[in-house]
Amino acid sequence: MKITVDVLKRAAMELNKVANPDPPIKIKSRSTAEDLTEEIIATAELLEKSDAISQETYDVLMELEVDVLAEIKIKNQKPTSKETKTFKPKALSSKGPGLKEELEKLLKEKKYTPEKIKELLTKKFPDKKPATISTILSDCKSEKWSPFGKPAKINKDGIMII
Repeated sequence: MKITVDVLKRAAMELNKVANPDPPIKIKSRSTAEDLTEEIIATAELLEKSDAISQETYDVLMELEVDVLAEIKIKNQKPTSKETKTFKPKALSSKGPGLKEELEKLLKEKKYTPEKIKELLTKKFPDKKPATISTILSDCKSEKWSPFGKPAKINKDGIMII
């Protein structure tokens, strides 16, 4: 791993959040690799067992040969802008037979209006906010966001179907 000043700055920012040094590592636009390296090494010694750092910061500390890392947790890193992101609506990610399956079942029954579907889903999934369920119903009508491969339609009787 090549450690650039930008990588060191990101590691320093994360260490400021996680280790909470007093004073914090000073990160300036003109910070040099040498200055940041010294402060990162000193701050890394403040890390505790319960702390979690990103893989990138862990790699920086390994490269700098900081040996306080045996018990530090590495947290899952969010995708960077260069990585592709897959959209998956949170509300449809319920474990087991959940919101998506129930919604699909109701739509296939071809006898409920969007308002009635919202009411039924709100009762069955009280942990979901009504606004979330409304958004999911709206997404179902979209060619792009429908979780069913095709958009739901509202027929002439006001019934929502797929």
